[in-house]
Amino acid sequence: MDKTHSAKRFTFSSFWYRWHKRFMLLVGWQFFVWALTGLYMVSINIHVIHGETYLPKPSNLDLTQFTYPINTLHTRYPDAVAISAEFLRGEQVFKVKHSINPYAATLVSASTGETLPKLTATQIKEIAVTLSTDPIREIRFLDKAPKEVSSRYTNVYQVTFDRFDDLTLYMHESTGEVVTVRHLWWRIFDVFWRLHIMDYDDGENIHNILLKFVAVVGFIAVGMGLGTLYFRLRKQQWLRLKVHKGKIQKIKQARLKHWQKIHKMSACVVGVQMMIWLGSGIYLSFIPLAIKDYPNLPNNLYRSNSINTSYLANTDATSPQTLAALSTTLLFGVDTEFKKVTWQPATNFQETLIQWHSTATKHPYQKNDITLTDSAGMPISWSKADLENRWYTLTSDPDFTGITFHEEGKDVLRGEENSIWEITFKTYSAIYRAHSGERIRVLDEYWDWHDLMLKLHFMDYPNNGSFNSIWNIILALSALILSITGLRFSIRKWAKSISQNAYIPR
Repeated sequence: MDKTHSAKRFTFSSFWYRWHKRFMLLVGWQFFVWALTGLYMVSINIHVIHGETYLPKPSNLDLTQFTYPINTLHTRYPDAVAISAEFLRGEQVFKVKHSINPYAATLVSASTGETLPKLTATQIKEIAVTLSTDPIREIRFLDKAPKEVSSRYTNVYQVTFDRFDDLTLYMHESTGEVVTVRHLWWRIFDVFWRLHIMDYDDGENIHNILLKFVAVVGFIAVGMGLGTLYFRLRKQQWLRLKVHKGKIQKIKQARLKHWQKIHKMSACVVGVQMMIWLGSGIYLSFIPLAIKDYPNLPNNLYRSNSINTSYLANTDATSPQTLAALSTTLLFGVDTEFKKVTWQPATNFQETLIQWHSTATKHPYQKNDITLTDSAGMPISWSKADLENRWYTLTSDPDFTGITFHEEGKDVLRGEENSIWEITFKTYSAIYRAHSGERIRVLDEYWDWHDLMLKLHFMDYPNNGSFNSIWNIILALSALILSITGLRFSIRKWAKSISQNAYIPR
């Protein structure tokens, strides 16, 4: 026989298939890990993972008990970054956050101004039993946070409940607030996250070299797999019949086993999305988000200390008598029930902002019902035209183009549930929460690309700021099936190759 006929003919289908197998032998195991860990993370709501169901519901304030003057607290604590009226430890108190460590707070009696002592283990237990009906196994005081708690929290009580998921509450020694919740499902999530980003140390480095290498090889392997799938489907569609001696005959097809069919079907469902996952993951791993400084932007849209001119409404009408007697007596004429009232001190006392919380949420991006007033209790409310006139007057930035109000913050910023102001410039825009004036993000070219990749990776096309959707679960499950069937195929091929090449003595 002619050697040219006996030699195996080159085809793109066989080339792509051959290299797809070789690359997957190298990184296929990590695809299984990605699919398994990803399926777990998208299947359980992130708020359940964070244990937010165990947080106490905030109580309404009894404003008649807040008689100690706020201006006296300002004088006592000049380093305060925020002073809030809250119901904590079973009583009405002022909570003072300090600039040195905002997570370490001082509690002051709402009526007498007396500094409240730190809580004892007995008092912590009295609070903890209201958060779970399960018996408490152990209460420990920790002067150093364990690994599963952020290092910014020091001197906390660890309350462990006697239940199957080992529920643990970490509670603030001064306020009695639950600062962190940990349980079995969070601990599994933490391990899976480390496996997912291939950082087996502390789970914080998504830019490690191992992840970059496997992601790039995996991207090529999936591309080869999609090429193979294309040629196989094309062959089945167009070459199923042939003409022989004027007669149409059916080509004998190789029979696929059930797991091979499942592998092919799964690839049809999730193959393109796997390329998107890997492509966006490669970008996020190789290119860290660059945080650029914008000194021309005030930290608060309604406060002037960064641009040296007052932004507050009716400041000129504020009487010295009102400022001198400034206290929560301003609240007595208000009929609305509030969960919390926060004073944000300023160098210029007249620029103190007061936030009146009708609701209380765990995260600032969640929907908040907040009324903002100035130091005299006058509501702060700006129209688009007012803000634009102020901005044109107070800044000389030639790149400023305008201001836009967005009722739905997520229209611009993924996951933001509150209304926002967008201050637009030629090359970037600044986002401020409408109810507080706080600057939350600068959207520039670095952020735009980073946000796009996050959206693609999490499939968060509605901009909800969440990856817990039914489509994520379906595609993650398909990816898991694809990886299992692919690994089975690779292992069988590898074992067959070894057995064929094994030395058998005569």
